[in-house]
Amino acid sequence: MKPNLQLNVRYCHGADREWEEDTRVTELTRHGAGFALSRPVEIGRLIHLALPMPQKLRAFDYLSRLYNVWALVRHVSMIRPTTPNKIRVSVGTAFIGKDPLPSFLENPTTRYGLKPTLTKDGFWIARETPRNSGRFARPVELRHAVSATVCLETINEQGELSRPEQAEMVDVSESGAAVLTRLQSECGGFVRLSTNDEPTSMLAVVRGHNVDSRGGSVLHLEFVSGKWPLKV
Repeated sequence: MKPNLQLNVRYCHGADREWEEDTRVTELTRHGAGFALSRPVEIGRLIHLALPMPQKLRAFDYLSRLYNVWALVRHVSMIRPTTPNKIRVSVGTAFIGKDPLPSFLENPTTRYGLKPTLTKDGFWIARETPRNSGRFARPVELRHAVSATVCLETINEQGELSRPEQAEMVDVSESGAAVLTRLQSECGGFVRLSTNDEPTSMLAVVRGHNVDSRGGSVLHLEFVSGKWPLKV
């Protein structure tokens, strides 16, 4: 169903940092919704949605003007931005219920996966992802050593891109990479990583950083908007 309804999105960027954005629904079912945002969000995180949901699709609050539901971010892809020097992403979510999970109230940056079942009310059942895992607690992927020049841009909480900087990719897998750069970004921050020779542009989240033997900053990235095209 493509209703083009107005939608208010509320997202916790960090433990004590939250933002809101108004957008429109692009896809809608009883079990989830799709929409576009001008700021990045992370797969596996909880997000609050408020929209004038058709009654036939609701599981509660049938007479309320707005349907306030919590959802889990399941898919993120980059799309053409409407404003220069900003990003725009398409987001797909799965509804988990009227209230957030208790662990979210303790730590809003907690990440979750879904059990492959629905409750009797039609909500997905979310379970906490182990803290030191990748996106969905899968086996560690083999990293391939590389030496490639890439373009790196940090993204602030308003979705604005920093000035592009040349960086060196030192290893990569389908789901992440290590990049040597002069840019600084905290863990949980977002960056855009691009190549020049064969155009690839990927949204990534910083999972860690350290200083290498040459005194440079190494950012350890997890790709959010897809898999990196490996040639091995």
